[in-house]
Amino acid sequence: MKVRFAKIAVLLSVAVVFFSYPAPSGLSVTAWHLFGVFVALILGLILQPCPEPTLLLVITTLASIFVLPIQAILVGYTDAMLWLTLVAMMIGVGLKKSGLTRRVGLWLICRFGKTTLRIGYILSFIDMILATSTPSSPARTGGLVYPLAEGVINASSSSLEGKQRTGAYFTLLAFNASMLSGGLFMTGMGPNLINVKLAQDVLGISISWPLWTLAALPGFIGFLLTPYIVSKICPPEAASMVEVRARASRELSGMGCITRNELTAIGIFFTILILWSTGTITKVDSTLVAFIGVSLMLVTGVLDWDDLAETKEMWSLLIWFGAILGFSVALTKLEFFTWFAGVIKLMLPFTTYFFVCSGYRCTPLSSLFCVSLFNDYFLYTDSLW
Repeated sequence: MKVRFAKIAVLLSVAVVFFSYPAPSGLSVTAWHLFGVFVALILGLILQPCPEPTLLLVITTLASIFVLPIQAILVGYTDAMLWLTLVAMMIGVGLKKSGLTRRVGLWLICRFGKTTLRIGYILSFIDMILATSTPSSPARTGGLVYPLAEGVINASSSSLEGKQRTGAYFTLLAFNASMLSGGLFMTGMGPNLINVKLAQDVLGISISWPLWTLAALPGFIGFLLTPYIVSKICPPEAASMVEVRARASRELSGMGCITRNELTAIGIFFTILILWSTGTITKVDSTLVAFIGVSLMLVTGVLDWDDLAETKEMWSLLIWFGAILGFSVALTKLEFFTWFAGVIKLMLPFTTYFFVCSGYRCTPLSSLFCVSLFNDYFLYTDSLW
């Protein structure tokens, strides 16, 4: 409890600093104060004094009391990108409930899983397919892919050491494949859609679902190499997968013939993918496509509302995503990002000069890359990435 209050005190102190010092030249007082609250929010996501939805609600409340009217911040909850993320997750719940994703996974293991490496590729491929409609790594990898991997681990070897080696391989692979597949599609994880929103609001650049996927081509190449690279870094036991395939075959037989719900889910899934991938031609909005898909699932009985109501990760994402977008929209309207871009532009030549004088050649792009690496490796949050 003491640690929790200490973390809260740190957040309040950070916000107070921004309220105590005058706004920099070229920036309004309101924007400066709101940025201070936003910095406290980001720090709170790192320190984790309380669950993230709780933190976001409290920070939103404080910002509405001391900085802006609450309507100006809650606008994030009306954004189409928020609802694209949320409804895409609903579609993922429907695919899982229908049994389709498990059937496909078991069939792939039976058909192609002759070696550990092949099964690694199969599990990675399943994660990639799910990333087209499930913008949450915990729901995608933790909910379906890793349980399949656990079955492979348990059946892989009779020795404890063999299971540990195979388990280490699949655990490391599942993490890396999940992070990569999340970046391949615009709907792969929540931050992708925040970036799309910021690109539209700050830079005036519109990014469509097919454009994102096309731009992710280097990521697809890296994705294809990942299972092999991980097998060299963390080699699994070189054992036959006969028992694993036999177990998968038994489970597949136990599922019986393909059901009506599974066939319906297949049809809806491919309809969504076709509409998303042809959005630049048909001009059908990506969010509308997601609503069409989940509406069809609800009408045909693939999904029930109770299934959605019980998925707490989805509603946590609603609180998290809506608040972050609300702050983003408010800061954009206050022209904070325009001011901040000017500051970065002035700082980059100095950064380049510093690294060159230190014996390193550094461009503005590589400077930003270093900042990104620092954020990924040293600033942790268990948000629904």
